[in-house]
Amino acid sequence: MQAVSDVLAATAQSRGQRVTEFQFFEASFGALDARHVARLVASTIDLTFVIDSGGRIQQAVSLDPRLARVAREHWVGKMWVETATVESRTKINELIAEANPEAPTRWREINQVAAGEECPLRFSAVKFEADGLIVAMGYDLQPVAQLQQKLVNAQRDLERDFQKLRDAETRYRVLFQMTAEAVLIVDAQTMKAVDANPAAAMILETTPGRLVGRSVAELVAPDSREALQSLIGGVKSTGRTEAVRVHFESAGKPFLASCAAIRSDDGLSFILRLAPLDTGARQHGPKNVAANALAQMPDGFLLAGSDRRIVDVNDAFLDMARLGHRNEAIGTTLDQWLGRTAVEGNVLLAHLKDHGRVRGFALALRGGHGTVEDVDVSAVSLQADGEVYYGFLFRRGKRNDSHDEQPLARSAEDFADLVGRLSLKGIVRETTDVIEKLCIEAALRLTGDNRAAAAEMLGLSRQSLYSKMHRHGIGDLDGAGLTDEG
Repeated sequence: MQAVSDVLAATAQSRGQRVTEFQFFEASFGALDARHVARLVASTIDLTFVIDSGGRIQQAVSLDPRLARVAREHWVGKMWVETATVESRTKINELIAEANPEAPTRWREINQVAAGEECPLRFSAVKFEADGLIVAMGYDLQPVAQLQQKLVNAQRDLERDFQKLRDAETRYRVLFQMTAEAVLIVDAQTMKAVDANPAAAMILETTPGRLVGRSVAELVAPDSREALQSLIGGVKSTGRTEAVRVHFESAGKPFLASCAAIRSDDGLSFILRLAPLDTGARQHGPKNVAANALAQMPDGFLLAGSDRRIVDVNDAFLDMARLGHRNEAIGTTLDQWLGRTAVEGNVLLAHLKDHGRVRGFALALRGGHGTVEDVDVSAVSLQADGEVYYGFLFRRGKRNDSHDEQPLARSAEDFADLVGRLSLKGIVRETTDVIEKLCIEAALRLTGDNRAAAAEMLGLSRQSLYSKMHRHGIGDLDGAGLTDEG
């Protein structure tokens, strides 16, 4: 029964528990037979090898189905050193050499090999004095290895994410320092500056370090504090607000201040941007009588940049487009609102680019909820500081019933009269001719008799359009009539 005591002592030692000698192991385990001992060892150890005096694995016992199958198929009947990796063979020889009946050997980590894959185990050995057999007791280290691999992967992912954050912070810092626009980062709770770039320090005639920790209310002139508080309050409540004009104690000229809110782990902060009033006016719109007149006029007004993105709109346009707030339109493209198809908007912009202005152009205005309204558009192209802008004025159009409905009604009556006199194929041909003629006339009307644009709108080549116009007797196709401008 001494071997049972040694096995239990080795098990406790491997798990980091305190090891004590069994003082009366014969009294404790004397009633156990060999079967009980085998069950005891199998239940406390992941894998047990029975090694003969020559170092060959005679038996393998494991309650783990995976280890039992691998041992049976790959290890039993072979020399133990042949079933392990090269670096583990010295450890196996040491285990066999040190095994004795008095005490188990110290634990060693062995990498067993099965079908080209390594299986890490932790072994200790005890030798039976009677027959010279060695019992090698092993713990499966595969779960520990998998956990360690997960930890390594997690650490690598954390390092990679941390590197990305450091790179992003570096790019932010470089951009923050190099930009010519003055920027202050303000804490929302204390309303003190937590960061400032050199441009802001130059405006306020100080250094970025001296700006940090100062209240923004102390930086602006007394007559601008209420406007600044209103700006920040609007950002808190709605997320966006109009820029305001502010004066600073140390600066001799006014600036246009705009604000945006950002959230982080440290709480809410504000990005306060300062632009000289002359350049800021171009970006945010002039505060003068002409701008107020455009904002309040009953006809819809829209201003777009050369990239077709909307810069500003008035309330009348929001009403026409069924929009609740100007932010729903600003930043979107003209293609989203102009024309039932993209061709109509392209024709309008082509006229605008060629002639600089357009008057009374019939167009469909698409609304924010799928509505469509006929409007008359006047537009102008203008330049400011090297940038091209397009201004549009929308007036609700009047449906021309004589052009839209009456011809179709008369045609329907004519088609009904054809029943009985022509075959269905003949009636369809007549119907096609009428619809084709109406579509060509509508396209020419929409494009101001520009036949190249009308052909593009109808998806026809110019020659095909001219041929159909000639067949239907539309327009003057003689001489100069066959030009791209119609």
